[in-house]
Formats: sequence, structure tokens, C-alpha cells
Amino acid sequence: MWRVSTLLILAFGLGLLYIIFAFLICIAVYYGVIKMIKMWSGCSDKEATAKLKRFINGTPNYKFEEDIGLQNEIWENVKKIIGEKRFQQLINLSTTAINTPLFFSGVEGILPFIGVAVYYTDNNEKQILENLIVNVARKYLHIYGYDTAVLVVWKERYDLMMPFLQIRYARNEEERKTLAIGIRNQRQIISIHNSSIKDDTEDDEIDE
Repeated sequence: MWRVSTLLILAFGLGLLYIIFAFLICIAVYYGVIKMIKMWSGCSDKEATAKLKRFINGTPNYKFEEDIGLQNEIWENVKKIIGEKRFQQLINLSTTAINTPLFFSGVEGILPFIGVAVYYTDNNEKQILENLIVNVARKYLHIYGYDTAVLVVWKERYDLMMPFLQIRYARNEEERKTLAIGIRNQRQIISIHNSSIKDDTEDDEIDE
């Protein structure tokens, strides 16, 4: 009886050691794969982890700017704001655009960006469109393991004579530093502009 108990304890101990050993091997393999992904793509730990998770889950490894889900969700939100009729006009315009579609991507300086060309009727609608589009972009940046900080600017599509929202983002440390400088400069410009408006208002009140 004693021998049987001893053998059972030894078997349990060996089984537990095997499980611990296998667990440690899995951890080592996991971090080894993460390191290889970083070496191949030059991405951060967070982004490499996101790539591996998408691979394990069977999710296609699109680039952020090429993700169909990102584009569809942006246009779905745009449609809710501008309505069916105006959205159909956008679709018609997009199908006839020769050079660049209404959703496009590129690089400005060293920062990658996505652009969404859309008309708005007033500043209120402009701000709502901006908020919705930026929120969707940040959601997908998080999914891809990127920093969710963005530099947002409205610009003009001269080929179509229409406004577009440019969203610049960062994929690595160098780009993050450049993006941080851009965001800081933008905030300073907005602050100076607001101060100027406030001063002009106070001068008008004094004149009265």
C-alpha cells in the first residue's frame, strides 16, 4: 500500500513538473515569436503582440490603413450624419474619382496618415464628423497596437475641390516623437488663436 501511494505521489509530481516545464516552453516560444516579429517589421512590443493575436485568431493581418473594417465603419458613421441622399452623392463621386478614392492614405513628412474626403454643411456638422471619424480611427489604432494619439487637420482636395480630414498617426518611437511635437505645436497655435479672439472681444467691450 505504501509503495502504491509513493508511486502515485511520484507520478503526480512528475506530471506537475511536466506541466510547468511545458508552460515555461510556451512562454519562451511566445516571447521568441514576439521578438522575431519585432525584428522583421521593426514594430513595438504592443504592435507585435497585436499581430500575433490576429494570427492566432485567424484574423487577416491587414495594414491599419488598408483595413476594410476601418473604412466601412468610418463610412457607416458618415452616412448617419449626412443622410442617405448626400451619402449616395459621395458614393457616385468616389466611383468617378480617377486618381484617388475618397478614403486614402499616404505619408506627410515621416508621419503616415489616412484621409477622408467629405462635405459638411456647417461647423457643427464638421465637428461631429471629425469626432466620429477620429474615434473610429483611434479604435483601430488600438486594435493594431499603435498609440492612439493623432494629429487631426482639415485640408482641401484640389482635384475634387472638397475638404478632407487628415489623421496623422505613429507606428514607432521615432514617429511618436515627431507626432508629439506636431500635436504640441497645434495646441500652441490654437491657444494663441483663442487668446487673440478673447483680446479682440475685450477691446470691443471697452470701445462700447
